[in-house]
Amino acid sequence: MISASRASKLIKKSKYRETVKYKNGDVEDIVQVILEGDKVSAPFTRKFAKTFKGPIEEVLFDIWNFTRSNISYVQDNPGFEKVKSPGATWKDRFGDCKSLSIFVGSILKNLKIPYKYRVAFYDANHPNQGHIYPIAIINGKEIIVDAVNSVFDKEETYWRAYDVHPGSQEGRIAGPPPSRFGENLIISLLIYYLMQ
Repeated sequence: MISASRASKLIKKSKYRETVKYKNGDVEDIVQVILEGDKVSAPFTRKFAKTFKGPIEEVLFDIWNFTRSNISYVQDNPGFEKVKSPGATWKDRFGDCKSLSIFVGSILKNLKIPYKYRVAFYDANHPNQGHIYPIAIINGKEIIVDAVNSVFDKEETYWRAYDVHPGSQEGRIAGPPPSRFGENLIISLLIYYLMQ
């Protein structure tokens, strides 16, 4: 595995400018900001991605392992959701599932590995508490690259989920959109965007 000091030389630095995208956002807004962030994330890890070589399954494991080993999962404060660029996530060395997903997604994008994001909800009693993680698609097979999960290629059992496919102008949602999951889905939050 590449060292953190070498990675620091290869991961583009963030200018660390925050922009508030929504003052009263919901899960759909968060997903749209993630897709917006995904569109501009590749330059941050372009050089770094080239360090991952070998059979595709090993490359995916190495990306997951590097991210889990070097970036801590820290949940955002309630009501203040941050979507960070790979450069900001690397500088902080922490992020929540949104920022870790964009970090991993940027590497997958640079390696031209097809991927999507899964938005999963685990408790019908708390339909606004969800999780997002990247999934690589290799020869039609899904490989989970969730750096929050302590086990590679594993996802927890969810009660509802849908997939978003980066690349189109608005992203493409597969499955029921989150607003159909329940009446209480809209949450009051600020969504920050650190993509510069």
